[in-house]
Amino acid sequence: MTTESTSDVAIVDEPAAPAASSRRKMLRLAGAAAIGATAAAVVGSNSASANNGDPMLLGNAGTGGPIAGTAHQAISQTRYDWLLGNGVGFLFQAGAAYNNDDAAYRCALAGWTTSTNNPNGIYGFTNQATGNAVVGANSAANGTGVLGTAGSGTGVHASGKTALVAEGTSGGINATASAGSAIVATGQGANSYGVLAIGEVAGVAGLSGGYSVAAYLSTKANLYLQPNNNFLGSSPKTVPTARTDDHKAGEMECVDGDLWFCVASGTPGTWRRLTGAAAGTGFNSGFNAVTPGRLYDSRGMTPAGALVAGSTRDLILRDRVDAGTYVVNAANYVPAGAVALACNVTVVNTVSAGFLSVNPLADTTVHAATINWSASGQILNNGVNITLGGDRQVTVIAGGNAGASTDFVIDVTGYYL
Repeated sequence: MTTESTSDVAIVDEPAAPAASSRRKMLRLAGAAAIGATAAAVVGSNSASANNGDPMLLGNAGTGGPIAGTAHQAISQTRYDWLLGNGVGFLFQAGAAYNNDDAAYRCALAGWTTSTNNPNGIYGFTNQATGNAVVGANSAANGTGVLGTAGSGTGVHASGKTALVAEGTSGGINATASAGSAIVATGQGANSYGVLAIGEVAGVAGLSGGYSVAAYLSTKANLYLQPNNNFLGSSPKTVPTARTDDHKAGEMECVDGDLWFCVASGTPGTWRRLTGAAAGTGFNSGFNAVTPGRLYDSRGMTPAGALVAGSTRDLILRDRVDAGTYVVNAANYVPAGAVALACNVTVVNTVSAGFLSVNPLADTTVHAATINWSASGQILNNGVNITLGGDRQVTVIAGGNAGASTDFVIDVTGYYL
């Protein structure tokens, strides 16, 4: 057996054995690199001849900083057996020995410290724009790339222009803390992000016995719903009711300054606009008052002609037209997502006695009369609220005496979202 030594490093070697050769070579390289440096290699008689897969300990037992303290320290048989039994491959240690025998995480590489001058267990640094200071990767389907835990402090603390980027097939970040903060992320600069979370299902998912997500402090607003589909702002959002993808009840969306809430799951689901900029003269509890406008006139629009008792007609009540020429002068005057109209329904050129009933699209059952006429040649109107179906569509039903008929006009005064 031979012993090589310097003033700071002691390396104990034994006759070569195939199973331990790569470990001894690595240890010799570590010793050579440490000559004249501040680090000390701490090895014991067992760790020097350890087989591949067994633990080695490199570290400094001093508590006065990276230079002061004893130059090297042997591991006791008990300590070595503990490392081996707890699955620690390499341990880099600063300060006094860490004697907690309840190691929670078996690992290939460990960094422990009890030194106030060396308070960080593992530190990663890079000045390369395409590099990462610390990389945690797990190829298992439900594995974890980086796990941060803290008894009463902070599990993961990230600061910088892009403080933390986490990508995973099942979750980007999973952080828990019994007290304190599971994640603290601080972005510096006007265009920086503390946390930028991108996920196929959800960017951030919160699970808590209290508040799943809580915003406590902000110099502007506690919550910001971005009105674009990406953070670059190059893809404006579409009104939820006009989409073709599936959504879940409970979703909330901001589009063009309007706040939407999904009340029933589906494709695209059932949405209600909670608040937003009024399209007309006022806004109150989902109602938008507009300057009265003509949406349909059977005397000159398609489908044209009087409606005869016993027949129905499907209409799209969407665009405003000129009352004299029937030419569209305001497309989408009733916007996508409208669920009901406040309107005047007028009958003209009546024949005999009859009625009209205006229902949501495809509902052909007469539930109640929207307007009635009692004789031929009458012009009557009624202010009503009618429910829309489909994409701003209704079904108009005519009833009454045999042969009864009428032309009719629908003028909008407001709509509900």
